[in-house]
Parts: sequence; structure tokens; C-alpha cells
Amino acid sequence: MKKRYGFVSNSSSSCFVCLISGKKASGWDLSLSKAEMCRCVNGHTISNEYRFQFKELTHEDYEKLIKENYEGELTEYEVKSYNRMMEALKDKDYSEIDSYFDLKSGYDFPEDQCPICSFKHFLAEDVLNYLYNSKVSKQEIEAEISQKFKNYNDFKTFKNS
Repeated sequence: MKKRYGFVSNSSSSCFVCLISGKKASGWDLSLSKAEMCRCVNGHTISNEYRFQFKELTHEDYEKLIKENYEGELTEYEVKSYNRMMEALKDKDYSEIDSYFDLKSGYDFPEDQCPICSFKHFLAEDVLNYLYNSKVSKQEIEAEISQKFKNYNDFKTFKNS
């Protein structure tokens, strides 16, 4: 059976799974925001309750965001868009900028707001990958488990505590 994380879709029904709690939300035409979940730039889907507080952006933050997104040679459309964003900045119409850059939608929020990216919560598969790639060999880990536990039931009791 294939494991799927985050967003799973079949036709117009959707299902989201929080990688921290395992909470699931599913339904027809369900979006992340309706499911009360969000997804970071690295694809971690979590319930809104686990997302670190959204940092309110300053005028300078908005200016930096606009300039970073419009570097280099711009098409005619991009020039118009850039001018519209700079006008909104001048008028302090931050909701226009939020909307244009989709800042508060719950999709692709910054990794510093994600407990998984910030290493405040670890996914089991990430820990296993780290162990697998560390200097401790699989055989050493297996030997340690064999020495610590008499049988699988003892191991399960330890694993679930």
C-alpha cells in the first residue's frame, strides 16, 4: 500500500492529513483553509493550531517582497504588476499585496512558521533517515535492540510509551 502525506485528491473529493497529529479532513471541493490546515514551502501539511504565529509584515518587509519578486528583465505584464504593487505599497494597501502574493492562504507559508522545518517536531521517517545515514550502522542499531529487549512485545511496550 502506498503511503500518501499532505494532500490526496480523487476527482473533486479531497483529503488532508496533519503530519503532526494524524488528524484527517476530507470532503468534496475541500481546500486547506476549509480543512483548517496549511502547508509550508517544503510541503508539510499541518493543522493551523501547530503553525507558529504568523509574523505581521512591516512596510519594509512588503517592499523587500515586491523587489525580490521583480528582479531582472521584466515582461510588459510584470512591469504593470510591479507598478500596481508599488502603488499599493505607497498607499499602504497591504491587503492588495497579501492577496496578490497569496500570503495568507495557508499554502506555501515560510519554513520558520513550520514546527517540522524548525525541528520542533520530528517526523519518524526523518529520524529513521538520519539514523540510516549516520555513522551508526543498521546492524549496530539492530544489535542494541536485540540486547535491550527480550522479545517483540517488550519492544512494542517501549515503543508505545
